Amino acid sequence: MPLYFPLEIIMKILTLATRRRAYAVSWIVLSKRTYRWFETLLYERIVMVDECQAALFIQCLRLRRMHEEFARTSINEMWLGGDIQAMTVNEILSMCTGIRNLALSSYGDEVLQDLSSLQPVLDALPLTVLHLHIGVTLTDSLIANVNVFSRLTHLDIDDHDLLQHVRIESFPQLTHLSLWGDWGDLPRQRPNMVSLIQRLLDHPTMQVIMFRSDDHGSLATFLEIHAFNDPRIIIVPEKLYLWDDLGRGSMLTWEIAEAKVNLPEPNHWLHRCFPPSTVYNGLRQYMNVDSVPRRMVNYRIIRAVVLKPGMKSRNTSRVRLYDSYGRDDCSDDGEEGLAMSGGDSDDGSDE
Repeated sequence: MPLYFPLEIIMKILTLATRRRAYAVSWIVLSKRTYRWFETLLYERIVMVDECQAALFIQCLRLRRMHEEFARTSINEMWLGGDIQAMTVNEILSMCTGIRNLALSSYGDEVLQDLSSLQPVLDALPLTVLHLHIGVTLTDSLIANVNVFSRLTHLDIDDHDLLQHVRIESFPQLTHLSLWGDWGDLPRQRPNMVSLIQRLLDHPTMQVIMFRSDDHGSLATFLEIHAFNDPRIIIVPEKLYLWDDLGRGSMLTWEIAEAKVNLPEPNHWLHRCFPPSTVYNGLRQYMNVDSVPRRMVNYRIIRAVVLKPGMKSRNTSRVRLYDSYGRDDCSDDGEEGLAMSGGDSDDGSDE
């Protein structure tokens, strides 16, 4: 006797089996019943990493009947990166007006750094989550002319001087903030950095503050010296990880940070943090790819003077520096509690 499964169960099975965009494309032609489901999966989150890909997306989208209506109702999250030009960004966002989570990480056009060119399209979007990695410098006067910032709940931005130039009151609904900065230069910034961080903590809606830094030790020491033991502060990797090709992982870093905030106590001395491997392996799980040993990810390459026994000359070479993270994050399998603070010789090449 044949078994008949409800369509919802069949779709759930197929969705769980769909780990890459190519798989979704193959499922979409399976039948008329699956077409709509996997069309949603393909277009709900869009990732474009260069100008060529973005131009092809625009071309294909315009081939659809009622393409503007489809773009408005189907596309909710988008990553635009690489060498995508400002004109292309504007054209895409002008059509995809239902985006709630946007990541701009383009280095190809300096026009993007003048946020005024994006103001009309950004203000038209129902954005609540914004990742802004285009080298823009925000100021109070600039924010006053861009309404989208007053609606954001999540902001991840590479503006090193944001705290210096913008009042946190300009973000009345902000709950999650991720800041990049030259934290190794904290001694020079110290006179006003303490008060600026305190202003963030005093913001009535603030729930998570992520400080992105490759100088984990200096930042942790600074926070501990000044008694910033607030559980909402998380030290996170500076490296930016792309969403997977189906857009999953768009909120992964925020979710990991929230989990650290909710821990009953700090996971590393007096502060909370997580290493690059936590994000890296989290994204690999979305793609059904095996995790890698944490020690293969949790390092940074620095240039150092290497002294060898019996040698009078000093050679400069690149070495891997393993930062120390919390006990639950830093060890390899079978090496629980290993502190990764030593330097291992590298082959001289960058990552």
